[in-house]
Amino acid sequence: MSRFSPELTRTLRAALDDAAVRLQSDSSTKAFMAEHILKAAAHGVHRQEELSHIAVKAATREAA
Repeated sequence: MSRFSPELTRTLRAALDDAAVRLQSDSSTKAFMAEHILKAAAHGVHRQEELSHIAVKAATREAA
């Protein structure tokens, strides 16, 4: 059973989609960003913009 509400799940998905578009990412980068979004959400980050920023930052740092 998911510990995230349906509303939060939609927010997580939207944050991932936004981050993926911003970076024009491939599927492996998208999976990497999803992991970071889920970890941030588990630690209480629930704002779409903040989650997207976390994902982009993580992917950018990983690519460097």
